[in-house]
Amino acid sequence: MTARGGGRDRRASGFFVSGHAPPLALADLGPQLDREVDPLWLTRQSLEAGLKTLKPGCGWLPATWLPEDGVRRALRAIARDPHAPLVEYAAPLGLAELRQQLSWRLSQHGVDAPPAQIVLTDGGTHALDLVCRFLLEPGDTVLIDDPCYFNFPALLRAHRVKVVGVRYTPAGPDLGAFERALIEHRPRLYVTNSAVHNPTGATLAPAVAHRVLKLAGEYDLLIVEDDIFADFEAEARAAACRVRRPRARGVDRQLLKDTVGGGALRLCRGAR
Repeated sequence: MTARGGGRDRRASGFFVSGHAPPLALADLGPQLDREVDPLWLTRQSLEAGLKTLKPGCGWLPATWLPEDGVRRALRAIARDPHAPLVEYAAPLGLAELRQQLSWRLSQHGVDAPPAQIVLTDGGTHALDLVCRFLLEPGDTVLIDDPCYFNFPALLRAHRVKVVGVRYTPAGPDLGAFERALIEHRPRLYVTNSAVHNPTGATLAPAVAHRVLKLAGEYDLLIVEDDIFADFEAEARAAACRVRRPRARGVDRQLLKDTVGGGALRLCRGAR
């Protein structure tokens, strides 16, 4: 060990392990991949690319679609407010008034989520990271859609879990492949975004949603829905010939899922 630099001797004291454990290197946790399919490389490139670069797989709305003038007015109003706590820490759960509004909006979808059960985060990825920290252990298995949002594999790799992809169809996950994965791998979580699916644009069909929930209950699977585009669901239904997709959490409230929204991503991702 000493010859390899992992130990050192102290005179009249003996031999001791030197240094600390090397930092976690995400690139070393999985097989070496071509850049085109390396989620960590894609994540970095999506953030470092210039403003004029097209990023269709990122799930970000074009800046021209966003209320930039309104955001600027709101920021100026906050800056002028002498009572705004600009330099103090916020409440651990986030702004109470915003959580109250979100609670009301969720109630319109049949979800009983009081403000005390809502946590505001820096974004959807931050929220998913917290969910993974709370629910996963290294070595657990997580199901994801294939294809899926490229950030999911990178995030899950950081948590040292096994990732299993399930083929995604225009109506949702392939139910046969989904059930086989449950039987073979006994996953802890299924991470998906069921409305305006990224990158396919598909919307989960009612029959598929119902079957997925039934299978989740049968195999003790937790579903984490990255639901950042829920506000655009009406448009997705119209584009899909007005096929109605009931909220999965409204099909069976006994199988209530963790749900991640993303208002900041839709309105002003840079202000976070």
